[in-house]
Amino acid sequence: MRDTCAPLVTCLTLNRWCDVVLRFKSWRKSPALTQETTPSQRRITRMLSEAQQAAAREFDTHLPRVAELLSRGRVNEVTNLLPMDPWVDVQEPLAYELLGELLDAGSRVRLPTIEKATLEFSFDRGRPESAAWAWQESGRLIVGITQEQRDVVRTVVTQAVTGAPGWMGTMTGGPDWTGVSRQVRNTIGLTAQQAGWVTNHYDRAYTSALSSGASLSQAATLAQRSAHRYQTSVHRYRANTIARTETMRAASEGRQQAWNQGMTEGFIDSLWQKEWIAESDACEVCQAIDGQRVGVKDSFSVGEPPAHPNCRCDVLLVPPKAQPQRPEESPFAALPFEQLLPAGVIPGAAATPLSLPSVPVPSKPEPTFIGLPSGVFIGMPKVVTFASILEQADDLVEAAAARGSTTDADPLLRQLYQVRGYDGLPTVLDDDAFEALIDYSVTRPMYRGMVDRSGDAADNLFLQAFRTGDYFPGEGVFGNGTYAADNFAVARGFGGGISDNVIRMVLAPGSNTVSHADIKREWLAFTRSEEYDRMTYAQRRLLDDLGRYAVMRGYDSIFIEENGYHVILNRSRLTVASTNGMGPRVIYEEDLDRLYGNVMAFDEAARDKYPRGQIGMDMWAWDQGYRYIHTRFGDIVPIDDPALVPA
Repeated sequence: MRDTCAPLVTCLTLNRWCDVVLRFKSWRKSPALTQETTPSQRRITRMLSEAQQAAAREFDTHLPRVAELLSRGRVNEVTNLLPMDPWVDVQEPLAYELLGELLDAGSRVRLPTIEKATLEFSFDRGRPESAAWAWQESGRLIVGITQEQRDVVRTVVTQAVTGAPGWMGTMTGGPDWTGVSRQVRNTIGLTAQQAGWVTNHYDRAYTSALSSGASLSQAATLAQRSAHRYQTSVHRYRANTIARTETMRAASEGRQQAWNQGMTEGFIDSLWQKEWIAESDACEVCQAIDGQRVGVKDSFSVGEPPAHPNCRCDVLLVPPKAQPQRPEESPFAALPFEQLLPAGVIPGAAATPLSLPSVPVPSKPEPTFIGLPSGVFIGMPKVVTFASILEQADDLVEAAAARGSTTDADPLLRQLYQVRGYDGLPTVLDDDAFEALIDYSVTRPMYRGMVDRSGDAADNLFLQAFRTGDYFPGEGVFGNGTYAADNFAVARGFGGGISDNVIRMVLAPGSNTVSHADIKREWLAFTRSEEYDRMTYAQRRLLDDLGRYAVMRGYDSIFIEENGYHVILNRSRLTVASTNGMGPRVIYEEDLDRLYGNVMAFDEAARDKYPRGQIGMDMWAWDQGYRYIHTRFGDIVPIDDPALVPA
């Protein structure tokens, strides 16, 4: 690896006739890379460890209840008992620490002075994007930890049901649910892999105790104590890993923001590049890209460092070419200065068609965090979870009541939309862009029909408000929300039988969609639980509708498989067409039958041009500019080019 700790250039005179001086950064790694631990890393480690301990203590109070729920197979209710607040409380101090690392790294960046000027680059520490990044990164981390807890619980219970050794079974072969509940407690704050380490440690300790002559109960007690000690060390290891990795990520982001500012202000130009510098003992992934160069604002093939937990690779800013001077005086002699284009840009190559990224669809909802800070953390929103919404129940019910008489069918649902950030505007595309999206999309379009009180389908105010105005919650038998259908005819029926009273939309790939059967089963189980019985009046008000419950759980939509209906909850996850109706390239099958029939009945020239039957109908539709037929069954069928159809 190149020695990036030694100064590369401190002061360089370009030539004896000119006193223009360029000052380059004295290349040195960030404290996150050079020291064993930094104060910030130690503080992050401590706050994560304290959050884990607080979550474990809180879960201890539920152990009898957890064992009872597990024995009845109510795993979802167990996951709802997992403490979230200790982790949520960490987000703000964690964001402070990451922001400090970011600002420190950005402030240490030195760039060349502007030619023939005395201006020197100074990193702007007050830019809002710095605080925004720190808040988002801390939220992403907390969301990951809390979601991991739920996944680990399901893994532990699955192992118990399948009869894994040790605490998983008893002498009679049945699951020891008390032991399972304790093991769930021991895995709080760990990844699934690390939880497996703890489980395996318990199994080995349990087996060892039995082989030494201990009884079943004695072996379980000894194994539990050993697993608890081992869990403490594993969690400390994870906290240290997170601290090192996240401070490295913050330093990398600070450096990148400084370089971006330098480009904006003209201190460096677009020909400068950055180079990946791998450690001598780096992993295969990082070694493979050692020396890779990309543009200053571009990303490497593995993203920015750190490429993985505990990654210690760095990035070096590289000038485009050597400055003219005597070779023996050049400190850049060992560096290549050929002009390189950013990766993926090939002169003369044809443009690559735009395609939608492949986004995996999550199997369960996640907590969300909303809002971007304006540079300070005072009063900023925290991670939004099911439990945190329940804590706001009194305020939400009061706010809904204060709205008085409105057009809201469900004022409480409006409040939940705001808490979750679901009331954001959708993306609006013109017809060409929307139809191109449909061509590339893996999801089918949905349709929503509404009748405006004015009766003017061409200027339907309700549909326009859905695109660019307030988000009005609706009611429905499958849960409150905004209803749409897979079948255009169904939506047109709600639009008074007029196609122009229908809006087209697509739900973004990766959205959290749940089937109506699954969410109803979960909702009914929860509302019949002892936990629900202990809730306040306001909390029950929030939970007395299936749509509200789905929003509180973090779902973007509900799909009713029996009839192809969708209950849209998160409007910000939608892309909608800017015009109403089917669009210029799609015609509904019933409309095609009617229009073609009229043409054949009253237009003699058309009768001579188009044969009767399906072929003639397709030829007429093609000539009118249509390329797809939306069938009565909801399928979208392409129309064949008549020039390619055999006579």
